[in-house]
Order: sequence, then C-alpha cells, then structure tokens
Amino acid sequence: LPKITSLVPSNGTIGASVTVNGDHLCQSGTCPGSFTAANKVTFNSGVVATAWVSWSDTVIETAVPAGAITGDVVVTSNTSYTSNALTFTVDANTTTLATGSDPAVNTIAPGASATDVDLFTLQTNGGTESVTSVTVNLSTNNGVGTLAITDNANTVLGSIGGGTGAGVSAGSNAISVSGMSAGTGVTTFKVRVTPLSHANMAVPDGGAYSITAPVTSWVGANTHAGSDTNPNALTIDNDSPAGTTGATPTAGDAQVQLSWS
Repeated sequence: LPKITSLVPSNGTIGASVTVNGDHLCQSGTCPGSFTAANKVTFNSGVVATAWVSWSDTVIETAVPAGAITGDVVVTSNTSYTSNALTFTVDANTTTLATGSDPAVNTIAPGASATDVDLFTLQTNGGTESVTSVTVNLSTNNGVGTLAITDNANTVLGSIGGGTGAGVSAGSNAISVSGMSAGTGVTTFKVRVTPLSHANMAVPDGGAYSITAPVTSWVGANTHAGSDTNPNALTIDNDSPAGTTGATPTAGDAQVQLSWS
C-alpha cells in the first residue's frame, strides 16, 4: 500500500507548495502524469489537489488547494489503494497593510488636477486577495471634489465625489473598487484627491484645508494585519488673496485698474 512518511512543510497557506514524501506511491507500476480520479492527493474536507508538479514512487509535489482545512492528507493510487493519513495545518492567508513612500507636504489650489495624498501597500503571505472596498479616514471633506483609490500608475480603481464632493465625508469613507488585488509581492496603491473648482468652493474667506487620508481597512477574504499612517498633509488653499490694494474711483468714463497679490 502507499505510505506517506512526511509532509514538507507540514503547514502552509492556500496555494503554498507542499511535498508529500512516502513509499510505494505508484501502485499501477507506472507513476501518473497528472491528477485523476484514480490518482489523487486529498486534503481534509475532501478537497483534492489540482496543482500538478510531479509524482514519483517516493515524492509527490503539489500545492494546498482552495477550500482545504486543517486535517488529514491521504494519497490515492490506482483507485483502490489509499495511504495512511498525516496532518497538514492550513494557515490563515493574511494580507498586511503598511505605509508607502508618502508624498511630501504639498499645497494646491482649487481646480487643480488629482493629487496624491497617501501611498499605502498591501502584501499577502501566500496567494492573492481580491479587494472590493477600501476605507479611508479623511481629516476634512472641505474643498474635496473627488476622493479616489488608484494603483501606483494612477489608474483609478474606485472613487467617490464625482467632482462635486457628493458623498465625501469627514472621517470614514468606504470606496468600492474593482480590479484591485494583493499578492505575495509588495504592491503600492494611492489615495488621491481632486479639489473642487473655484466656482464650487466655499465663498471667501474660504480658508485653507489640511487633508490627510490614511487607509483604515479594506474588504477581502483574508485575515488582515498592519496599519497605514499619513503624516504629510495636502493643503487645498482656498484663502482669499492677501495684501490687496485698492484705488479710489473718480466719476467718469476712465478705466479703473484693481490689483491684488
């Protein structure tokens, strides 16, 4: 009968490589060239491995299949021959949030284009996590027309506000995203702000609005860890002009020139 002598490693995340060491793993006289109903590696909960690497009489190389849970692993060879069972521990897939290379302190005017506020990274300990929503803690919504999540190339993955600030709040803002995922490599994403136009800003004196927007959470299937900080504020400067000078007009049809700085 086939016999499993060890699982290397004996624990791992979904998608992680695992080697089944043993004896007499090929009962038909010829080792299989792929997984079939007759020749398979079954994890606890009845989930069969699908990632084919190799199968010899002493070694089977595969990966932890989606849906596997901690428990027994067995080998079936040539339909009728089932091995002993060894325990494999399925670790939780974890995605870690961290602060990226945040932009420097910056000041922009009303009507400016989309500008970086916060850079953050996501990284898994195995496999890929699809992200469907990102929550941002916005210090103020004053002057904000659009709040967006983008990739590192500024491709918009999701946004709220639509240029008018509708739905953008001071505090927690959940932004639905599409096409966003985290993998085993460090992936950088951005929080970007587009200010309101001059016409849509508060009537002067409008003030200067200091904005920070760290990510506090996201929606995905993995366990989540880590945190994001955003110490460098982006300022939207909607102050009225300073140091204005005036002229005393004289009745008549002469041109009067006004200036400010």
